[in-house]
Amino acid sequence: MAAHSANISSLAGGGVTAHDPIFRDDLFAEPTGWLLFHADGRMTQRLRIEGGGAMFTETRLVIRAPVEAIVAKLQGAWTWWREGQYRNRVEHLDGTIQYEHFPLRFMIHVDSTMYPPLPLDREGVRIRIEILDYMSGTLYFDVLPRLDGASEFCSRFAGVRVTGPFRFLPYNGYVAARIHLLAERGDFPYPRGTGFAGLVDELEGHARAST
Repeated sequence: MAAHSANISSLAGGGVTAHDPIFRDDLFAEPTGWLLFHADGRMTQRLRIEGGGAMFTETRLVIRAPVEAIVAKLQGAWTWWREGQYRNRVEHLDGTIQYEHFPLRFMIHVDSTMYPPLPLDREGVRIRIEILDYMSGTLYFDVLPRLDGASEFCSRFAGVRVTGPFRFLPYNGYVAARIHLLAERGDFPYPRGTGFAGLVDELEGHARAST
């Protein structure tokens, strides 16, 4: 992991603000050019593929928990991401956290560097993660408070590319983006139950137990 971590640090140095161009807020604000991948009463997902197979994906949902509780789970060990692996966590004095994540058991691996939360409008936060190995690029989470005490949660790939052993497959971005969204939703055929369902269960179950 050390070699990958050094590469991440060189790719994504300090000085990034919440409105840095790397987050591509301009692209996510465009009303056209997106494929609606999933929508139900709780979650919506969309995607688009740009030049070179760059993946732009978005998962949105409401979590009945305050911003600080969600951020604590995101910055902690991802035990809530079921059917995956989270290991070799290293916390640095500058607030960055490095770890390895296997979102689908052993099938896909990424080395990740999570940066300290950036402030957003409406007292929200943005958490940026740079990944390398099977996929490389920027992903991030936005967490925004609602008046009812719940939070709007958004997960985005911002130009992530397939760079691992699957990079030679045709249409790899189109395939990988769909796998990623299915994994976040917990509906990838095997293993099922990954993604944000565990995050919701832990946060909302704790909230119910506290009332």
